[in-house]
Amino acid sequence: MQTHTDTNNKILQTKLSVIVPTVGRNVELKELLQSLTALRDLDYYEILIIDQNKEIVLDSILQQFPNLYIKHY
Repeated sequence: MQTHTDTNNKILQTKLSVIVPTVGRNVELKELLQSLTALRDLDYYEILIIDQNKEIVLDSILQQFPNLYIKHY
């Protein structure tokens, strides 16, 4: 089981990985991330964004969700 730290440097075990491949779906990705912020026990989720866009367009969206544990590839 993978671990990560929260904003208080508490070590947390990841219980669920949400893998999101995306290309040209900026609005839909933002809506998904807004929905994920409503989850309980948010600290146990990791969100893996597999960015297939040709240009860097997701950084500004992902920065809007500092409470989510997001890995951007």
